[in-house]
Amino acid sequence: MIAVILALLGVCYGLDGAPAAKPAVSELPMNPWVEPARDVLVQSCGSCHRPGLPTTNPRALAIFNLHEPVWYATMTDEQLRELQRRIENSSKIEEADRKAVIAFVNCKLNGVCEESHPKESP
Repeated sequence: MIAVILALLGVCYGLDGAPAAKPAVSELPMNPWVEPARDVLVQSCGSCHRPGLPTTNPRALAIFNLHEPVWYATMTDEQLRELQRRIENSSKIEEADRKAVIAFVNCKLNGVCEESHPKESP
């Protein structure tokens, strides 16, 4: 139990004990893939990344909380890349949904923001 609490504190606070800085919503780039990616992640990751469920994992919530309006605000670049890796390697997620999450990550990390949703493409 103590290890879990310390892990959560390490995610939420810097080494000097100050709260970790969160980017302001207005500072985040416009990413048209936020909601399509959230929809996919609710289905595939929501059991751990949504509060109030019997399966909720506090360590998972510390990385991203799908219930928050800006659910990805606390994610580091490394965590975004890990999310992409997990989604790319999941056989349970449809290709169009996989592409939506990958497009979200690419937009967030690289500023490469495709405009059309894969499900809407011919």
